[in-house]
Amino acid sequence: MAGSPASYADYKVELGWVYVVPDYRRKQIATNLCEQLLLSAAGDQVFATTRSDNGVMSRILRACAFAEVGNPYMHRGEQLRLYLRRY
Repeated sequence: MAGSPASYADYKVELGWVYVVPDYRRKQIATNLCEQLLLSAAGDQVFATTRSDNGVMSRILRACAFAEVGNPYMHRGEQLRLYLRRY
């Protein structure tokens, strides 16, 4: 979908959607959660997607060593971006 040159078979672990309720935002909860989840996937290549308009999650993914790959694509009426993290 994103037109990435990476092989889907190489990325068996997904960092799924992360949501923090508004009262708890800006406290590094999402970043800490992502970092802890990635520790459990040590040695595995991980993929994640986020809405194109979600700048906060895009920054968190980049801070966690993910790289945006391919092109934005539509899925269920939302434009998404693909991020990959290689070990």
